[in-house]
Amino acid sequence: MVKVARAINGHEMESQFLNWKFDECGAYLQYKRSPKDPAMANNVGARRKRCLEIMMRESPPISPHTSDDEHDCDDGALKERTSAEQAVVDALMQMGGTTIDHEDCNSMVEEDEWEGDA
Repeated sequence: MVKVARAINGHEMESQFLNWKFDECGAYLQYKRSPKDPAMANNVGARRKRCLEIMMRESPPISPHTSDDEHDCDDGALKERTSAEQAVVDALMQMGGTTIDHEDCNSMVEEDEWEGDA
C-alpha cells in the first residue's frame, strides 16, 4: 500500500504527506514501525505528523522468504505441509477431470526433460 500511496501522492520527501489519506499514513507508519513506537494516532493530522517524524528512519529489510515460518520449520512439518498442499492440488485437478502421475513429473524434473513454461 505504501508503493501505491507514493504513486498516487508522490514520494514522501516531496509531498510531506500533505495529500496522504488516513489509511495511507497508517500503512506507512506500519511499514516504518519500530518496537518502541507509541500507539498509532486516531486522526489523519496526527498520523501525518508522526509520518514526518519517522520519515528519515531506515526502511525495513526485505525478507528473501515469503513466510516467516519457513526458516524455522523442521523437515517433518515442511513435508506435512507439502503433502497437504499436494492433496489440494490433486483434488482441484480431479475436479477438472485431470489426473497427475507424480512419479512421472518427479522423474521429468530430475532428468531435466520438463518442457513447461518457466
